[in-house]
Formats: sequence, structure tokens, C-alpha cells
Amino acid sequence: MKSQNVIVLIIIAIVGAIIFWKREEIRQRFGFGTDSSAGSNGGSGSGVNPSPSPTPIQSGIDYQECRAYPIKLGCKGNYVLNLQKGLNKAYKAGISEDGYFGPQTEAALLSNGYKKVVELTDMARITRAMV
Repeated sequence: MKSQNVIVLIIIAIVGAIIFWKREEIRQRFGFGTDSSAGSNGGSGSGVNPSPSPTPIQSGIDYQECRAYPIKLGCKGNYVLNLQKGLNKAYKAGISEDGYFGPQTEAALLSNGYKKVVELTDMARITRAMV
């Protein structure tokens, strides 16, 4: 009986250590982020709040939710996140997938032959390049 309690205690300690170690990733995955000023952009209730990396905060860009094409510098949300994932997968762009269209995303587009503004046809080209 005592050995079972010790085993349970060890398992709980291991799980706790893993959660502590991966806490930032868990926060991002569940959309909690570390930014305490969640409503500062006026987007309360938007449903999409990707956790920003330090770059968007330091860049001085006022990010706005973009829910349709075209998307461009200053947009944030799922459209931008999908664009960043596509650029990384198709072109190995190496940009952070944070859902914020900043200077990194713009530079990745330009270096791969796209314009600064992404239209639906451009997104289709990026999607085809992923295959």
C-alpha cells in the first residue's frame, strides 16, 4: 500500500514538472497568452486572440482583426496564422506563427515573390506550393 502511494506521488510530480516546463506552449495553445492587456486593441469578443510574440508589441504597429482578404501589414487573426503556416511549410520561411502580420511576414512574402498585400489568389498559390 505504501509503495503505491509513492508511485502515485512520483507520477504526479513528473506530470507537474512537464506542465511547468511547457507552460508557455500550453498557454498559447489554449489562447491565454501572457499579455494582461487583452482588450487594448478594441477587439473584445472577436474570438481570435493569438498570443503575440515580442516583435508585434515592439514594432509600434496597431494590429487589427482581418477577417477577409486582402490581408496586409497590421492584420492579425486566423487568416494571418494560416498564411504564416503556409509560408513556413512551402518556403521554409522560418517566421513565427503568431497570427500577427508584421515585418517578418512581409519580408517572407517579398523574398518568395509575392507582393506586400496578400489576396485570395496569392493564398491559393501558397497552398498549392505546400503540396
